[in-house]
Formats: sequence, structure tokens, C-alpha cells
Amino acid sequence: MDCRALLPHQLPHTPKLYRDYVENFPKVEPFFEHEPNLKNAQQYAKKLQFPAERRREVASILRAQNETFGSGEESQKNLQRLADGAVAVVTGQQVGLFGGPAYAFYKALSAIGAAQELTNCGVEAVPVFWMATEDHDVDEVRHVAWFHEGELMNFELPRPSEDAVPVGRIRLGAEIDELVRRAQPLLGETFGDYLHETYVPAATYGSTFGGLFARIFADFGLILLDPLDERLHRVAVPVLRDALARRDELHEKLLRRGKELEAAGYEPQVKVSSRSTLLFSMDAGKRQVINATNGSFVSGSLNMTREEWLRRVEDAPDKFSPNALLRPVMQDHLLPTVAYFGGPSEISYYAQSEVLYKELLGRMPVLLPRADFTLVDPKAVRLLTKYHLQVEDVWQGSQELRNRMYNSAVPKKLSH
Repeated sequence: MDCRALLPHQLPHTPKLYRDYVENFPKVEPFFEHEPNLKNAQQYAKKLQFPAERRREVASILRAQNETFGSGEESQKNLQRLADGAVAVVTGQQVGLFGGPAYAFYKALSAIGAAQELTNCGVEAVPVFWMATEDHDVDEVRHVAWFHEGELMNFELPRPSEDAVPVGRIRLGAEIDELVRRAQPLLGETFGDYLHETYVPAATYGSTFGGLFARIFADFGLILLDPLDERLHRVAVPVLRDALARRDELHEKLLRRGKELEAAGYEPQVKVSSRSTLLFSMDAGKRQVINATNGSFVSGSLNMTREEWLRRVEDAPDKFSPNALLRPVMQDHLLPTVAYFGGPSEISYYAQSEVLYKELLGRMPVLLPRADFTLVDPKAVRLLTKYHLQVEDVWQGSQELRNRMYNSAVPKKLSH
């Protein structure tokens, strides 16, 4: 097998901020707390202070969740280590059909490997996978594709009738049986059996993803976390409350950070408008944006004062969901995170979230780029070889690729 390492600037559609984060960190240092390496995570772990009571409470909730998913003995051992003082190496992904894109698995393996490396260096660490069940974009999770014997195999569930419902709660429906029947023989006996055991009509996108990952990573002690759990929202009340109580102050800081990013030549990943808040409201089972307007906060049919919303946060925290900028802060309020593995867009989010970390947590983990692989099947390898091409040539676009293929295949004396 021919393997080559490519830098971010050689890959298509890579955000400029992410390229500099990986290749030229001094240019983006004002927007992040740590340079991206595991040594910094090791140093950060030594000074991280995390409340023991919160640690034990979260570990207890995750123990119950992982038992439901069917996680094995190694995960339970790691949950005990977490309760006893271990730090967390975290990653996460939307709960896609059949596990979603390949990099969801790479992320899990990255967290597992980094946690083991930290442990080997004397820092007790466990891997945690944050399942993005609160996401509401079902079109991102209801389909998956992979190559099999040179053919692209597509699997897609129909769009459900529910609108703006957290994807983790959406049931798969009867159509999943046919998809499993098609996919099972293509994936080998073990993985195919995992699909048959977990992907059933009454199950949800969240429960099936958790069940699949629990089985695949049973021997590696991966801890799964479903943020839809009402008990976790109760633990996260301080973050949810402060997001509303300090909305105006935080909003100004986020607007300022957006201008700072633009002045440095970067595009802010998340647009912050004059009415933006950091929270969604779960009204009648649907996730809706909370907007600030005329001294009050509005979400769907709810129009209340700040004080009324704050009481609602205290009384029913499960009715609230963080936006993309607040989500990692909530994550690291719940977990003693020392490192997070993210993709290009995620790490770009963190350049804005850094101001929230500073204000709401007073700390921020080390951000590490997730593993990323482009796998080229044998048929494509033969075509690349025939026309003397590299994978990077394909990414230059169809017109450039045609020119390269033409120049390679047509003798020069005939091309003039």
C-alpha cells in the first residue's frame, strides 16, 4: 500500500484559519490558548482543577448511558477511572446512519490513542465520544456511502415528517430493514452483525449510533456521551444560565472577536447577528433559536423577559440546547477535558468560542486536528497510474484534470 502524508494546504476546501492553525500557529495564536500538540495537553492536565462532585455525578450518568448502549467492561473501567480523577480526551460527531462518515471512526481512534499515550506518560486519561444527538439537521445524518468492489454504494433513509427535532430522537422507521439487508453482506460478518443487532425500526439515530460504536470499540474503553440526557442538562445549568444572564456582554465580545478574525484575514465560522443568543429553546419538542429583541427574548411562540427565561432554565434545563459556539463550553463544563480532536470547521468554531471559554470556564483544552485519510480504491489507482496523475490532480477540478489526462495520453506531435 502506497501511503503519503499531505498538509492541509494541499487539500481542497480547507478553511484558511485551519491551515494556519496546523501549519503556522503563530499567525492564529491570539485566538487559541494552546499550541496543538499532546505535550501541551500533558502539561495542561497537571494544572487542571475539576470539581470532584461534578466529576462523580457525570461519571454516574455516563455509566448508565453506556450500559444502555451495550458498552463493554473496558468502558466501565474507564468510567471508574474518570470518577477517580482521570482527565478526558474528547471528540465527537453527528450520529450518522451506519456510523456516518469514515472520519467519525478516525476521531474515536484518535481519542483512544491519545488517551493511552497520556496514560503511558503518567497522566491518567480516558477517551470520550460526544454524540451530537442535539443537532437538528437530519439531512446530514440520514445517508451514507462507501465503495465496494469499485462501485459507490449509497444508503439513505427517507426524510422524516418531524421538523427541527433533535436527530438523536428520530426513529429510523421500517425502511431501515431493507438498508441493513443490503449493507450487511458488504461489510463482513462482524460489522454486518453489529448493524443487524442495532439498526431496527423502533430505534433512533442516537441509540443505533451508540450501540454500533459501543460494539466496535468494546475492547478500547471508549466512553459514549449522549447530551440529550436531562440529567446532563441539569449539571450544565450554570453554563446555560450564564449564557442568558450575561448575553449582552458575551455578545459584544463575540462581535469583537469576529472583527478581529476578519482583520487577520479569516472568515468567522459562525455568523453573530445583532439578535443572536447562544441558546436554542426546545418548545413542543422542536429546537428553535432564542433571539434578543426589544429587551426580551423570543423563541417561537415564547416571548419572555430575561428573568422569566432564567427561571425556565433553572426549572427545565432540558428545554435548552447550546449553539455551535457554546456547545464545546458546555462539553468541557461537564468533562475534565484536556484535549479535543476536531475537524477543520470545528477548530475554526473554537477561534470564536475562545472568548466564551475565557469568560464562562476560565480554561480551554488543547485542540488537536483529527486524523483524515483519503482512501483510493484499486480501480482509481489504475486510472491514476495510466495517466501519470496524483490524487491532488483530481482536486484541481474537471477542466484541469482533462488537460492533464489529454497531455499524458496524446503524443506531443499530435497535440500541436
